[in-house]
Amino acid sequence: SLETPEWNITVVVQDDGQGFDPAQISESSLGLKNIESRVEYLKGAMQTISTGGKGTCITITIPPVIPGFEPWRDGVAGM
Repeated sequence: SLETPEWNITVVVQDDGQGFDPAQISESSLGLKNIESRVEYLKGAMQTISTGGKGTCITITIPPVIPGFEPWRDGVAGM
């Protein structure tokens, strides 16, 4: 799902698959490490909740790109 509360962007990816132990993510796990580094670069937050045999939920929240930018006040078309 994709949500935009208070102009943050929040992405939630969830499944009911095998799950994994997030503490065991190694440096060779390029997929999640790549996502984490991009989220960090954008001053965002990433939360990974996973349990073996019960699936995974990853929540990523990214703040507005321009601090203080409020599209509804700044005359952005369509807002």
